[in-house]
Amino acid sequence: MGSGVRFKILGEMQIAVEDREVAINGRRQQIVLARLLCQPNRPVSADELVDATWGEAPPSTAAKQIQTAVWRLRGLLDDNRIRRLPAGYLLRADTEELDAMEFDQLVSEVATTDEPAAVSGVLREALGLWRGPALSGVESAAVQVVATKLDERRRETQYRCIDADLCLGRDARLASELAALIAEDPLNERFRGQYMQVLYRAGRIGDALDAYQDIRRTLLDELGVEPGPMLGDLHRQILNREPGLDGARERIAVPPPSVPRQLPPSVPHFAGRDRELARLTEAALTHDGTVRVVVLSGIGGVGKTALAVHWAHTLVDAYPDGQLFLNLCGYDASPALTSYDALKQLLRAVGVATDRVPGTESEASALFRTMVSGRRMLIILDNASSADQVLPLIPGAPDCVVAVTSRHRLTGLVSDLGARRIELEPLPADDAVRLLASILGVERADPEVTAELAEACGFLPLALRLAGANCADQPYLSIRDQVLQLREGDRLDALEVEGSAAASVRTVFAQSYARLPAGPRRLFRLLGLLDGGDVPSWLTAPLLGTPAAEADRGIRTLVDAQLLNVVGRDIDGRPRHRLHELLHLYARERAYAEETAADRDAAVRRALAAWLTVADAADHGTHIRVVPRIGGRAARCQLPQAPVERLVADPLAWFEAERDGLVAAVRTAGEHGADEAAWELADTMVDYGELFALDLLESTTRYSLDGCRRAGNRLGEAVMLRNLAICARSRSVFEPADGIEHAVAAAELFEQIGHAAGAADAHHLRGELLGVHDGPAAALASQALSLSLACEGEYPMGVVNACNEIGVTLRRTGRLDEAAWWAEAALPIARELGMLRQQIHLIGELGYLRMEQGRYDEAVPAVEEALRLIRSIGSPGEEAFLQLVLAEIRLRRGELEEAVEVFARCLRFAQIDRWPYGQAVALRGLGDAEAARGNLVRATTLLKSAGQIADEIQIPLLQGRIRRRLGSAQLRAGDAAAARESWTAARDHLTLAGNATDLAAVDEALSCLRAG
Repeated sequence: MGSGVRFKILGEMQIAVEDREVAINGRRQQIVLARLLCQPNRPVSADELVDATWGEAPPSTAAKQIQTAVWRLRGLLDDNRIRRLPAGYLLRADTEELDAMEFDQLVSEVATTDEPAAVSGVLREALGLWRGPALSGVESAAVQVVATKLDERRRETQYRCIDADLCLGRDARLASELAALIAEDPLNERFRGQYMQVLYRAGRIGDALDAYQDIRRTLLDELGVEPGPMLGDLHRQILNREPGLDGARERIAVPPPSVPRQLPPSVPHFAGRDRELARLTEAALTHDGTVRVVVLSGIGGVGKTALAVHWAHTLVDAYPDGQLFLNLCGYDASPALTSYDALKQLLRAVGVATDRVPGTESEASALFRTMVSGRRMLIILDNASSADQVLPLIPGAPDCVVAVTSRHRLTGLVSDLGARRIELEPLPADDAVRLLASILGVERADPEVTAELAEACGFLPLALRLAGANCADQPYLSIRDQVLQLREGDRLDALEVEGSAAASVRTVFAQSYARLPAGPRRLFRLLGLLDGGDVPSWLTAPLLGTPAAEADRGIRTLVDAQLLNVVGRDIDGRPRHRLHELLHLYARERAYAEETAADRDAAVRRALAAWLTVADAADHGTHIRVVPRIGGRAARCQLPQAPVERLVADPLAWFEAERDGLVAAVRTAGEHGADEAAWELADTMVDYGELFALDLLESTTRYSLDGCRRAGNRLGEAVMLRNLAICARSRSVFEPADGIEHAVAAAELFEQIGHAAGAADAHHLRGELLGVHDGPAAALASQALSLSLACEGEYPMGVVNACNEIGVTLRRTGRLDEAAWWAEAALPIARELGMLRQQIHLIGELGYLRMEQGRYDEAVPAVEEALRLIRSIGSPGEEAFLQLVLAEIRLRRGELEEAVEVFARCLRFAQIDRWPYGQAVALRGLGDAEAARGNLVRATTLLKSAGQIADEIQIPLLQGRIRRRLGSAQLRAGDAAAARESWTAARDHLTLAGNATDLAAVDEALSCLRAG
């Protein structure tokens, strides 16, 4: 960087800029800077800085104070020295700028050097950087944790440096140095051993033996243990005056360490995992003074071992002292290795004879740490069952890197050792296809079919390899055949290699399942009964039929065992979970094998009752229903009130978050014959679905309708038909006939079962659809019948809906004063009942009417009020309609620029949203604006485009008005024949629409044209 900055943390923290010491005033700034220097060139999160500064009791302004401290530090250093990244704050430093980095570089230069003179010279230079205990004076527990690790690295370096000096015969100057080190660290056996060698070589044999007895007493008094094997062997050699101790330039005779090369072959056809490989390598090459441990976790079959082995082969040269691989059998058919049994294997691998392996786990663990100390080794501990199994196997020195694979998350390794965890997911689609193509051969692996095969395997590497192997081994079996087997047959049966029980997805899952306690095992089975998708936290207790605390424990166990994935958060902040699709199949398989039919049915119905309970609360809170809920007989359940209220505090947000879950619940109900629960759940989605998820609402409604018809559930069938008519209303520009048919069928069913309110709604929907696409007479008749039924049944929501639609139909015929009367009569009722959407419709309708009457000063406030209300529920389509009304008002007032801007914006929205009515109205408005500007060619082009869209959606009033305006533009452009043709077409459309006002204007225009 060349900035002249020097950071010193190997002792009291000091900062110098251009050789001038800079004072860091204030405890907060000192701690923040120290914590950043502990992790140079890597981001430190704001939470970590807060923890380092205040511990467990930070003030409410902690984050702001950290920002202030960083700002002040930047002023003392330079603006670019400390950067703000998404992951936190990063302090940039080169090796020559930070003494700890310079120390690490010097130590690494001789890490693999055996030449004593070179080692001693470089390490003496490195140790000369130290001025005392690291970061002394910084009052932060988090910083002192790092400082302690730095001090341990210093002692490790001192030991190796003294060892080199012993080889060079520099005994005379070592005695006092070692005495001082022992005084600082009286339990350090390695310094004691070196001190005993120096004393022995100086002829002070008695002092050497006394030194041994001194450390022995200290260890027994303070720890209750004897000195370790290394010190014991040295004591025996001194007692026996063994010749190897005499030579001033000789080491103690130690057999050369074995160099194990235990890595299995790298898996063939390895594909993908670039991001994970980069993270592994980064972890392996990051030196922070501690042993580097990486945990690879994930479900069985996700490729943890394959990744670890593939990665390890790329780093063999970086770890010349050996590579260890040990299967801990955590999920094998045989019992998992105990830590002690694993240590015996590891010790033998590093050269310890079987008869020299200590008899206890703790002694064996200590010996293993001793044997690998100072050796650059890569260790893979595969298939671990728990953190407790692994912890005794971890080296103590920073020279080794350890990769642990497990189907558990091994949180203990993260918390105790600072291990980095990399959770493996199934492969991305492209990588899964590449893996299959490498197995099958590029010439055979058609990309499209191979992608389908990858998807059918759930992108799980084991499943991909098994499916690929089966295809490769059976040339007569096409990839398409394999896809059909997986989709239409038993997928788990298909995902195994014949004759090999181990080569089976089912077997791998069974190994994980068998290790679960009874409660989580049952929860796993019951989750398989649900129709996939996310599982919100509040659902598991009803599914199990247990208290929430027990269900939460089961969820945590499944997550820790990687049998259930955390895929997000509920609105209340609690986690959401999901089974991998193949695990879902296995869970369902176990449910049908181990649960009785009665228990399965009871669990599903409890879950459906919970869904209905929360969905009811959300639906009740939306205040946007345009037709009421019609209650059925499906059961609800008692859920704690406060959590439910938190979930549905924003009801529309809850429906958005749970839309897929609701669909899955409806399908689960259908699969288990719970037709009542299915249609009631589908009905809760009506208003949300109509506004935000029409396709989803329609497909779910049709699915529930089929179930009701099979079960002979006439009420459910009527409600679902009514809701399909609501869908058609929103799609009425496409399928009015279907919607009318659904409404008629619903009305007949409601009348047969004596449900007047339902019949009123159905006739209202029929009238609304007729009013858009056919003449007004039939629409008004249907609405009159709806109003009559609503009044007779004392059904005020039905009264409001019928009055509103009667007014709309009258407005379309040009009877504006009558239309206004109906809207004004309905609005107070809607307000009294809290019917938000009806209020929006009525206020917007009154604004539209005032515009048609030319009362623009009254129209604008009404439309703006409707816009304010619609924005409170967030319906982009209805907002765009009201914006079109405002644009039309501006156009009629002559505010062309403002009108064009809004019309253009609405046109873009309508095109993106595939809303042809909006496109036609916006194009008509833009055409009128161009005509007003005198751009008649452009105007006719736009109006013709509007007319084409109106013809496609068959709305007579819209067609007639567009042709009327097109004719006016054509006449002004001098094309009387075209104008006559347009006005004649307009007359036909307006006659069908029944709009006398517009029709009279067209007749007058045609008369004038004929008169010349």
